[in-house]
Amino acid sequence: MNFMFSFFILIEIFIFIMGLFVIFKKMALLSSESYCYSVTLVFAIYSLSIQIFFLLHLQGFFYIFDCCIFIFSFYQIWRGKTYISLALQELTHLYKQQKFILSLMICVCFYLFLQVLLLPPNNWDSMTYHLSRVLLFQQEGSLFLKNFIRNAQAT
Repeated sequence: MNFMFSFFILIEIFIFIMGLFVIFKKMALLSSESYCYSVTLVFAIYSLSIQIFFLLHLQGFFYIFDCCIFIFSFYQIWRGKTYISLALQELTHLYKQQKFILSLMICVCFYLFLQVLLLPPNNWDSMTYHLSRVLLFQQEGSLFLKNFIRNAQAT
């Protein structure tokens, strides 16, 4: 079950990145610029929106916001299919020119993808602070914790 949950979250992030990629590509940016801006903006939007929903004590409604983002991104992808096909043609052309470097990058990215998908976060730091902090935030419904055991968990 955790595998499927992780897989669907990664697919959702990928679709959001592709939706923003199409928007940036329509602005006549290079594919590499569009991709970099998209990745940065996706994680900035998610970070900001999660914090806002927690600060407003509306974290239960974040899933609605998340669904709206998904629908918006899917619509952008559907409208910008030509931009995606042009980017794929550029990538194919680059692969023909630089087979070794691009093959190496694909292998590294695939390895990292498998790590994200298959390996749960089970080191001491994430189990002690990071994951427990998220659960505390969810339990209290706020980013400002009142009940915690260690100060490091709340900061």
